[in-house]
Amino acid sequence: MSSSKSLLELFAEVPDPRGKHGKRHPLPALLGLATVAMLAGMKSLEAMAQFGRDHGAWLARELGFRRDKTPCAATFCLLFRDLDIAAFEAKLAEWLARPMSTSWPCNCSKSRRWRAA
Repeated sequence: MSSSKSLLELFAEVPDPRGKHGKRHPLPALLGLATVAMLAGMKSLEAMAQFGRDHGAWLARELGFRRDKTPCAATFCLLFRDLDIAAFEAKLAEWLARPMSTSWPCNCSKSRRWRAA
């Protein structure tokens, strides 16, 4: 297990079930958006797609999408129909099992206030 890899780097190791002509969006970006949306409480493919649209271009860029537009629900449907879910879950579990930093990554005033509490 490599603890230095980011979640998106680990998602790049998941086998991509799509054909060479069905890769408008990078697999790590799709899996990253799905993960973030689920952590935010989205429970359907439509909700995941809407979450991406609601958070706009900055989220798309941060997750590694090639365009400033995130995918629609049909894209998630086609992906999850053929994706090796066990491989996806294994990479997510590998990332969660790595040691976390003991320092707080944000230096905004709110984080200082929360840390002091």
